[in-house]
Amino acid sequence: MRLESLSTMKRPIGLWIFAALAVFAAEPATTVPKRVAIPAPPRPNPAKLRRTLMDLLACVTNGLAGAHFGIDVIQLSTGKTLAQYNSQNQFGSASNAKLYSTATALVRLGPDYRYETRVSAAVAPDADGRLAGDLYFIGGGDPTLASRTYPLGQGQPPGQHLRDIEALADQVVAFGVKRIDGAVIGDDTAYPKDLYPTGWTVDDSTFDYGAPVSALTIHDNLLTVRLSAPLAAGALTSVTLDPPLEYFTIDNRVTSGSDTKVRIERTPGSRQLLLSGTVAAGATFWDGVAIDDPARYAATALADALERRGVSIRNGIATRSRGVEETPDALNAPVVLAKRVSGPLPTILQVIDKISHNLYAELVLREVGRSVNGAGTRQAGITEVYKLLWEAGVRTECCYFQDGSGLSRQTLISPLSAAKLLEYMYHSKYRDTWWTLLPIGGVDGTLGKHFDKNPEAKRIRAKTGSIAHVATMSGYVESTTWGPLAFSVLINNYNSETAEATLLLDKLALALLE
Repeated sequence: MRLESLSTMKRPIGLWIFAALAVFAAEPATTVPKRVAIPAPPRPNPAKLRRTLMDLLACVTNGLAGAHFGIDVIQLSTGKTLAQYNSQNQFGSASNAKLYSTATALVRLGPDYRYETRVSAAVAPDADGRLAGDLYFIGGGDPTLASRTYPLGQGQPPGQHLRDIEALADQVVAFGVKRIDGAVIGDDTAYPKDLYPTGWTVDDSTFDYGAPVSALTIHDNLLTVRLSAPLAAGALTSVTLDPPLEYFTIDNRVTSGSDTKVRIERTPGSRQLLLSGTVAAGATFWDGVAIDDPARYAATALADALERRGVSIRNGIATRSRGVEETPDALNAPVVLAKRVSGPLPTILQVIDKISHNLYAELVLREVGRSVNGAGTRQAGITEVYKLLWEAGVRTECCYFQDGSGLSRQTLISPLSAAKLLEYMYHSKYRDTWWTLLPIGGVDGTLGKHFDKNPEAKRIRAKTGSIAHVATMSGYVESTTWGPLAFSVLINNYNSETAEATLLLDKLALALLE
């Protein structure tokens, strides 16, 4: 047996190797783990997003059924367009125009920009406090003078509206002025006199949202009229003004009644108010009424503050303005008696975008024009808006601007231009500041009461806008699927309540969150 085994071992070694391999191959396959193919996660499908948006538009009824819609959605991480619908068509903008004016102001003026208002004279007062000649109240375009508290530009409590004017008057008196032999002159020549942009209506000019635009602006260029109704039916209401300046002549025919229905009329260009209707017995009604001549209004307020401090003014008040085609005349008033410097520009821009303030938007537009080329005109500011759009890669024929606020019915924008502007600002060095200007969904500003308290709406930051037959929303969404998005949704020519259009805008924005 042993000899046989030895002889067997003398077989060629190659045969042993072959046999071993054969045994190994015969082992069950389960001893070697198989490589399992893992399917790649499905790519997000923009077609699904587009269908969702289009389905929402397809379900509109009543007055929205015949409306004109426009949509543009851009993925900010890639620059890819995810959805478009009539995106290059022009639409009435309403307050979405403020995105263009505030973006231009931030880029052209910079976040550290501040406005300056001065009270000056040709000579200093003499030893007896006599100021020979006139005292000039010189506007520098500051929207915040005697208007609001910050941040967010909340209105000041009654009786505090002219505190900045009071502070300027204190400075003048501290300089030694006791008597002015000339007049207190409201000077708004920093901008040409162009009170109302093209496309604003006569009705707009009566109320706070349509206040006139001037380089010398105080208290938003308005007076608040308050009507208090006695308990006796049919009795005449009492009238108070805030600030309490003798500026308007008032014909009050409002009486105490069962409900409140007040009509306020002011003949354009006049300082006469006609008040009619009723205020519910025991109740108080108030409304802001725009003044007609901002420079005169400001001069009136400063003169009143000076006189209450014992300063005599020989020649009352006057104004100094210039026409749109005129260049500023040199003013010989080198002695600065008082000065006020505004807060930084972002606090002003936040008021424009958060609470949609028309006058602030118009003033920063003109300041851009003055800063860039010294003109201070509405058109000079609009030219810079077009230039910024060109820098953002948008054809300038996409839009047509007549103002900076969107109150003009002639101002037109496209969804594409709005989304591209938002994309440009998102990638700019001003992004962190820009981000803080916009209302947050369900939290503050004009979006504070939107989205029906949906907690996810906090991922939406957008500017809204509405005037007759126009509702708009443009801004940013933090999408679960697509990451940060820039979007614009514009609705024109609807014939229903604004609330219905607003609800649709909310649904479209919430759909982008997914």
